[in-house]
Amino acid sequence: MKFKNIEIVTPIDGSDSLGCIYCAHEFKNNIIARYEYFFITPNGKLAAYFKSQKPFSLKYLSNKNRYIFAVFHTFGNGKLVDIVRVEEANKHVIVNSYDDIELGVVDGTFAVKNDNLWGFIDEAGTEIIKCQYEKYYSFNLGLAVVCKNNKWGIINKQNETVVPFAYKNIKLYMDTLDKEKSRKYFDEYPSGGFYRIKKDGKFGYVSEEGIVLKQPVYKWADRYIGKYCVVKYDKSAQEKWAILDNTAKCIFESYCRIFNLGNGMFLVSNDMHNYALVKIKENRVIWL
Repeated sequence: MKFKNIEIVTPIDGSDSLGCIYCAHEFKNNIIARYEYFFITPNGKLAAYFKSQKPFSLKYLSNKNRYIFAVFHTFGNGKLVDIVRVEEANKHVIVNSYDDIELGVVDGTFAVKNDNLWGFIDEAGTEIIKCQYEKYYSFNLGLAVVCKNNKWGIINKQNETVVPFAYKNIKLYMDTLDKEKSRKYFDEYPSGGFYRIKKDGKFGYVSEEGIVLKQPVYKWADRYIGKYCVVKYDKSAQEKWAILDNTAKCIFESYCRIFNLGNGMFLVSNDMHNYALVKIKENRVIWL
């Protein structure tokens, strides 16, 4: 390997990563320019080599089914991103081409865009869902929240509809406490693996398997914390609060506001001065 006019060096970060060396040769007087990328394995071997006479950039995507890269074309007409599989260091195969790609693998997939519509490819670069959705939230536990014809629904990786496209909004809370991993999911702290659905201004819930636990009937619905959540609805012309379990069954009701403290404990307040502590597991109410 011979490096000339090195512009950028990206170090190797971990056993599965590749180091990158970018070289740019720009000449005048009718001499052809050349742009080169060298990708190096942790043991110092050349994993992939790319060159072009026009400016371009690269992003290493995955090592599933050989090395997979996204090649971004800076200039020119046509598709702006090629998904490339490296057969050998100097031998590449274009798997698919797109207008854009959302970088960062999530649940074994990448979101890709054509003609302002989104679809998905897997880590081998294979297109598993054609670009057909107006908006999306990345796959989690094999399901993705997507929007079509201004309606939201849930699909699996076979593009089968798990929850019908009938909702104004669907929110997903991942079953992880890592906020960085959940940042694509509405930047909220996740819980329980439940989806919150919205239709006609009302809220309901769908399980992570896509089973509708509760049709949208609530005026407001909080996220699940563990096995429980708090909802608010109108009953007898008066707002009423309730606690639901993980089957969306109502297990406690009150005309006073309810706060979910976690671990099966709730705070009930009628005027922000008088409080009661509800312990679901012990079936007790303690006035404070």
